[in-house]
Amino acid sequence: MLKKHIASSDLKYVINWIRISLKVVGLWPNSVDEMNWLSQYGFLIVSFLILVVISTPQIISLIMVWPDLNLMMKNLVLLNVPVTTSMIKCFIFGFSKQDVRPIVDLVVAAWMRPKSDQERALMMKYATIAKIIYVPFSIAAYASILVNVAIPFVVYQRAENISDYINEPFFQTVIIYNIQNSPIFELTCIVVVIMITLACTAYTVIDGFLAMSVLHLCCQFTNLRNELKSVMTEATMNDGNQFLEKIGLIVKRHNELIGLVKFLLINPLHSTFAHFRCILLPERGQSSSKG
Repeated sequence: MLKKHIASSDLKYVINWIRISLKVVGLWPNSVDEMNWLSQYGFLIVSFLILVVISTPQIISLIMVWPDLNLMMKNLVLLNVPVTTSMIKCFIFGFSKQDVRPIVDLVVAAWMRPKSDQERALMMKYATIAKIIYVPFSIAAYASILVNVAIPFVVYQRAENISDYINEPFFQTVIIYNIQNSPIFELTCIVVVIMITLACTAYTVIDGFLAMSVLHLCCQFTNLRNELKSVMTEATMNDGNQFLEKIGLIVKRHNELIGLVKFLLINPLHSTFAHFRCILLPERGQSSSKG
């Protein structure tokens, strides 16, 4: 069995990036002991700032460029649709985050409990898949912000006459005050970049958390199946009481996992899991037809 410090290190490997990102946008589901006003409603502050700084100017800009199809598509694709989607996901997850706390508790308990090397290897495999899904795409999203927003801002700063570029900013927006004077222009750009980064973080980290949760549940079901096979194999060598005790623990853990799966299906977050079901249903259909 693995020692506690190794389990703690594995847990940090699995959850630290997601935990930090969720805390940045006010979406981390704290325990009751850690609960405070900011941790409970911080996501509303982030969502409001994104709405005021990014979404509202983008919507006004979309109306102003109507009916130019090229400018409308640029407006929608570059920021409007991604940021609006991020806000919707942020609201849904934010108001459901305390209901999500049992998933966090399950992940922590699963990593901290004693387990065999085989169980740890399987859990690390699934955790690595979750990180491969989340981390590279998060880095790609931040790189996109760097390329499309930060670098053009530096180019504009090096221009001899910044006012020539004010009328053609690096993305469509509406600003209700004069930004042609320094440092108003620089401060405005910095605030916009921060808000876009927060929206990007909320957009990617929620998907990352859900991917981690789904894969963790899959891993736990696989571990339970392997453990049940092991118990059945060793049944002849164990006395009846020990056998029933192990079966009871397996059934208890199985019921906990089933409860979390049901929660994910009836919770407003269930729509985010729809693509997983779309992937699995054809496979079930093929297997049943073969049978």
